[in-house]
Amino acid sequence: MKSKLILIILLLAGVSLTYTACKKSSSKPTLDAKTVSSQIALNLAQTLYGGLGGFDISDGLSATASINRKQLMAKRQQMIFKLSGGKQINDTGDDITCGASEDTTLNYSATVNGTSATIAGTLGFTFICTNDVFSGFNVRDNLTVGEKSAQLTATYKLNENLTAAAVNASDINSSFTLGGTFSMSDNISYVSPKSTTSESYSYNFTTPLLIDDSGDIDSGVATFTTSGSNASGTWNYSGTVTFETNFMAKITINGTTYNVNLQTGTVS
Repeated sequence: MKSKLILIILLLAGVSLTYTACKKSSSKPTLDAKTVSSQIALNLAQTLYGGLGGFDISDGLSATASINRKQLMAKRQQMIFKLSGGKQINDTGDDITCGASEDTTLNYSATVNGTSATIAGTLGFTFICTNDVFSGFNVRDNLTVGEKSAQLTATYKLNENLTAAAVNASDINSSFTLGGTFSMSDNISYVSPKSTTSESYSYNFTTPLLIDDSGDIDSGVATFTTSGSNASGTWNYSGTVTFETNFMAKITINGTTYNVNLQTGTVS
């Protein structure tokens, strides 16, 4: 069974493959805003639905969970497993209370089927309570992930500071909000065909996302910057993302707005 560390890296590699799978060009034109808006949508989907971020928003929040050791440990281990490739941190004891925080330094490596991977950096989280009832958490990380195989050598950097909070902590089906910042970048060298990719994406949720209990985003606004270079071309854009229901978003770049499906990247 492949380690979760390897799986996390494979998910990260998928961010770049959207462009680099294209036929290599002899020149590097500027990628148009419509093409980049599709990639932004897919990158956001990977971020919010568990591929890159510390948790999957479709899991929702245990808004009515009472604060006790068993429930907090479950939430805590869920986040650690997603970020550190299945590595458990040491138990801090039975007396975990509202406002409890955990900060962990990571430095792990693994080799599976000829692919070596490393993950290093820091991650942490803090539990949030309303009237002594668990109502959300803050997750933050600064990680560098490396991968080397016969096909490529890659370095990924992740940095996030996100806070999730239930709208109504007393309602088990409550919607919740998600705000904060997230950024990722990569540098990848491919062996055959020989090519390189360098990409960066940075998001600031200026109006927190409002997410229902099924994981669909009802509203929210983020500003973004993205730049990069790959076999298809180069780009450097900034703009806004206005989230809508049914996994749709309006991405505005240089005054032009594109309607984009977050699940498929389809632009209209």
